Amino acid sequence: GRYAMTLGIDALLAVGELGKDYVDGAADPRARWFPAHAAAAAAALDLLQPGDVALVKGSRGMRMELVVERLVGE
Repeated sequence: GRYAMTLGIDALLAVGELGKDYVDGAADPRARWFPAHAAAAAAALDLLQPGDVALVKGSRGMRMELVVERLVGE
């Protein structure tokens, strides 16, 4: 999380129990944790503007495609 924030990103949204570690490591108000995919997707939709780029990263077990489906659907 700390390293991600040095790369010039505007936000770090994390999901799941292990995602808390990324947010804690970031120690930055732009890093936020969500207990569920739907909440993270809703927050991303509030942040994203046309032309923005979003990286959705996670293991297959984390089912991050749920976030992608919501973003693409909007």
